Amino acid sequence: MAEWLRTVSPVDGSVLVERPLAGPAALDRALVQARRAYTDWRREPLEARMALATAWVNAITAQTDVLAQE
Repeated sequence: MAEWLRTVSPVDGSVLVERPLAGPAALDRALVQARRAYTDWRREPLEARMALATAWVNAITAQTDVLAQE
């Protein structure tokens, strides 16, 4: 049986979101994918990594109203 992470509102105690926690196999897959992604990422020129990071920050800050609700 999967364990769940529950986010509870401090205002009224209601459950805002429930998500299953990853098990060992899912964590192993995620680590393999992260290592693979890091290998590719570190080969990118610094300027390209900076441009991607800046674009990500801009995309996140454009969504502050939606993210604040999350």
